[in-house]
Amino acid sequence: MAPNLMLAQKNQAGLLFPVFLGILWFQHFFALFPTWWELPTYRYALIAAPLWAFLFIDRFRELWSLDLGNEQRGRPLLLAGALVSLLPLMVIRPLQQVDQFWRLPLWGHTLCVLSASILSLIWAFGWPRCRRLLIINLLVLVLVPLPSALESFISGNLTRMVAQGVATLLPLVGYPIDLMGNAMMVKGQILDVSDGCSGLRSFQASLMLAVFLGECYRMALWRRVILLGVALGVAILGNGARIYYLTTVAYDKGLQAEAEVHDPAGLFAITVVYTAIGLAAWGFSRGRRGRSITITRIRKFS
Repeated sequence: MAPNLMLAQKNQAGLLFPVFLGILWFQHFFALFPTWWELPTYRYALIAAPLWAFLFIDRFRELWSLDLGNEQRGRPLLLAGALVSLLPLMVIRPLQQVDQFWRLPLWGHTLCVLSASILSLIWAFGWPRCRRLLIINLLVLVLVPLPSALESFISGNLTRMVAQGVATLLPLVGYPIDLMGNAMMVKGQILDVSDGCSGLRSFQASLMLAVFLGECYRMALWRRVILLGVALGVAILGNGARIYYLTTVAYDKGLQAEAEVHDPAGLFAITVVYTAIGLAAWGFSRGRRGRSITITRIRKFS
């Protein structure tokens, strides 16, 4: 390929794409912001979204610095596909104006933006290099509120699993309690394990943190999968330990005492969970020279 043509394509990708992708993702996050702000379950996204932007820009800069090579086949079709994938937004955006908390349009918006972003990046840089950005795109999916039916299903099952596990363990250590649905009878008083105690918030935030750290440390795919499993397991155990502690406090000191330690216990549990995930990621990355590129850049900026 002629050097002038390669330089022209590189300038096109480097100058136009940040504007195109920036507008694309900014208006998408702007549409998601009300749900992040109003729904406590998804407020972790207020931190996760800037982290995602950092990772995306970091990977984009790497692609920009590489030689584009001769990957030119099918690119007009890819660009056309990227533009066509945005057409459903003509219907989705008015629906979002009617109800900004409606989950279905939010997911439709997300899929449109993801498709346009991926196809346009492949058009500019070629498929082999753009595969690096697919993991980062998974982080975007964690930022979108789950469909209400799916969220209720997951939350309900997590709540039942935690309540049944704690109710099974407590009698073995000297705390005789009875389980009634998702509530526990503690000395004649009802301690309700509501959906807010399901651990869904820490479950999703732990998933986000695992994806983020896996990308920061540039782990191999199998290491990232293991880290995801560790993160989800630790999140479930951490929430179970929190419910166990709160139930013992309610049994020993009453429901009023349990209410007083409820929030501090949750903060302590989530701190332990995030620390454990961070240590697991650090352990998986040891001995892998030259792979923790993003972490090195973060340290330089700090």
